[in-house]
Amino acid sequence: MLLPDIPTQFGTFSPKNFTKQYDGAVAANKALARSLNIPMVRLLNEYGLEKFYRDLKNYGLTSLHKPAKHYGLSLILGGAEARLDELSKAYTQMAQELKFGKSKSILLVAEKNKKAGKKNKEKNSSKLKTNKACIYSTFQAMVEVNRPDEDGNWRAFASAQKIAWKTGTSFGFRDAWAIGITPDYVVAVWIGNADGEGRPGLTGIKAAAPLLFDVFAQLPASSTWFVEPREDMSRITICSESGHRASELCEKTELTWMPTNCLNTTACGYHQTVHLTKNNLYRVDSECESVYNMKHVTWFILPPLIERYYKFNHPNYRILPDFKPECLAKVADKAMAILYPKANSKIYVPIEIDGKTGRTVFEAAHRNINTKVYWHLDDEFIGETKEIHQLALNPSIGKHKLMLIDENGIALSMKFETLGKEN
Repeated sequence: MLLPDIPTQFGTFSPKNFTKQYDGAVAANKALARSLNIPMVRLLNEYGLEKFYRDLKNYGLTSLHKPAKHYGLSLILGGAEARLDELSKAYTQMAQELKFGKSKSILLVAEKNKKAGKKNKEKNSSKLKTNKACIYSTFQAMVEVNRPDEDGNWRAFASAQKIAWKTGTSFGFRDAWAIGITPDYVVAVWIGNADGEGRPGLTGIKAAAPLLFDVFAQLPASSTWFVEPREDMSRITICSESGHRASELCEKTELTWMPTNCLNTTACGYHQTVHLTKNNLYRVDSECESVYNMKHVTWFILPPLIERYYKFNHPNYRILPDFKPECLAKVADKAMAILYPKANSKIYVPIEIDGKTGRTVFEAAHRNINTKVYWHLDDEFIGETKEIHQLALNPSIGKHKLMLIDENGIALSMKFETLGKEN
């Protein structure tokens, strides 16, 4: 399904993609394959931080010593310590459940006392059993990995066999990770300094991934891939554009096998019926146009903020026609959205290094990029924007009302409060 990939902020946490760019919306499997941070953070927020935290612990990760709220939504991005052996066991269990229907005992042989030559055997502590169809879908996405690497290093990892793989880089370039899975092997690689000192360029894709594929090249290749677990799957008609279960309005659909629990998701809400003039130039409604003069068509509609970024990556995306001048009393949020600040939010205006009061960038989005937007703060005109709707403002401490009016007369307003100066 499509996940939003747009400027996002949860409190003080504002996740960014590696490329510092946005897709607007991207399919979940593509977001995983491309290591896009924002869609994953938003997905975790929907899924539940506490639930995900318990999942990780149930998979045998013992390094989560602090409560879930300490890590916050960065947990989905690797915002917590982890051990290589425990990550290996977690992936191994998933592979075993997919291949055998259950996980087997995993023995970790570690040298406990070199002098005595004793060895310690530790059983896998995982308590979580995952739906096999979900594991299969995840591994399929990981086969298509396309890392956001500026040098395109990922292209060098062509393999004669099918491998699901994932890389990671810790903050400050202290650790480079890579894990690969086939039906026969799980290979995990860590590269870094024993003292934790970082090194520029020490990334999973550049440092750990080449070694991962070198190891796989030395191992016997798996002759087959994981068998699709049809017993946990259903054949579902999905919308080709949104990836959701198809609604009656979806024009392009496909029949595919998906995890049965996908039936619990919502049907596509992006396809809607719109009413146009006979020449297709304007949108109308019954208040400003005779029903007999309308054309009723199905349209793939994204929210304004998502559309703002999505249309640049999808040239075939059709922007909705403007409303007929007589119909400009339509609801404003169908055309505009205020991105920052949020309604009823409390914000700070920063203080610059030289001690002077800084400015906060207010931002909005409009469905029609060429439409002018006129900005008003507390009923006073403060400027106009076109294409990029941003204004750097320094509102005084207290409560305010922001109003935007586009050149067609559509208005949108919200209230916020300025708390003070933040260093």
